[in-house]
Amino acid sequence: MFHGARLAGPGFNNYFRPASPVLGARMRNYTLGATDLEWYQRAKAATAAYDDLVRRTNILASVSARRAIFDWLGSPNNPTSPAYRYRSVVSDIQTDVEAYTPPNYGAYAVERRQNRVTELEKINEDFKNRVRASEREVGQLPPPGTITVPGAPGPDLTLPIVGAGVAVVAAILLTQIL
Repeated sequence: MFHGARLAGPGFNNYFRPASPVLGARMRNYTLGATDLEWYQRAKAATAAYDDLVRRTNILASVSARRAIFDWLGSPNNPTSPAYRYRSVVSDIQTDVEAYTPPNYGAYAVERRQNRVTELEKINEDFKNRVRASEREVGQLPPPGTITVPGAPGPDLTLPIVGAGVAVVAAILLTQIL
């Protein structure tokens, strides 16, 4: 009797179920319609959204509004803070996926990484609501630009004028010599 013909006994189910928990998690994702690549893309999108919200928070017109939001984000060293959740997703992306060539999208077959992405997406919703409310309430700082004061002196033209004068004198001298 060959090995694959065993239909009952201690190893029977091993022919019909995945051999490892990681493979089982992969198969569970595929049955739900989410691939490892899609989880990676969701993680990248969630971290990009978080970064954009931090940028928008930095340009809020009120220092107290900025401080309130950053206090809510907390420290990346506090495991219960949104900043910690963000850092854990970024760490997963950098060390477990992008550190490999080709990228190891299979890292998102692990359910805890999927949970981190889902948690960050929920945090981003709350974060976005806080930033929007603050933007409506206090507004944003104007974008940086050049400020010109009326009546202020223009650019210093001394060097170009002296250079042009030297060129004229040199041209006159050259015509006299030749």
